[in-house]
Amino acid sequence: MGCYHIFNQINELLFDMSEYGIVLGLFIGYMIAIVFGERAAEYLESVQDAYIKNNESNKKNNPTFPTDAWDNFVNISKSLTNPTKCLGMFETSFFYICLIINMPEGIGAWLVFKVAVKWEAWTNIVKLPEKILYKEKEVDGLEYLVARNKLATVVNQKFLIGTLGNIMAALAGMGIFSMIRYLLRPIS
Repeated sequence: MGCYHIFNQINELLFDMSEYGIVLGLFIGYMIAIVFGERAAEYLESVQDAYIKNNESNKKNNPTFPTDAWDNFVNISKSLTNPTKCLGMFETSFFYICLIINMPEGIGAWLVFKVAVKWEAWTNIVKLPEKILYKEKEVDGLEYLVARNKLATVVNQKFLIGTLGNIMAALAGMGIFSMIRYLLRPIS
């Protein structure tokens, strides 16, 4: 039933109406959504860069903290973020399609799935230990708490800003689509 509804929506948008504004609006709206989504990805890179720069300045201030090992654990190279950018593009596209075919529950379902996956990964795969040893000594608890807090803040910012950026990009594309469709509608 769900697929039938989606195909009917697409058929109604593209083929049952003879408006050229529909197809043009769909294309331009999609391009706008992708461009805005790319801007969100660039912003996320700047968040990551600021975190890395902050870690480098902390090395000088905290000589007892295992900064090299911590850096290896938390720093994500730019080459590893390319799949994240690709996922962001797909996410923006999915949100745009859900808005176009008037199925916002698809966006909600994706958000629930995304939170569940993130929760599972964070609690079972990437969970940080309560304390760590460095050179046979326990690392100062406050330094470790500060480092964990900074890492959690950056991870949450990237997750929330990236998702919100993709939703906003899809909404911008939908707005452009609606505007073009309205401006190029047949006048009777």
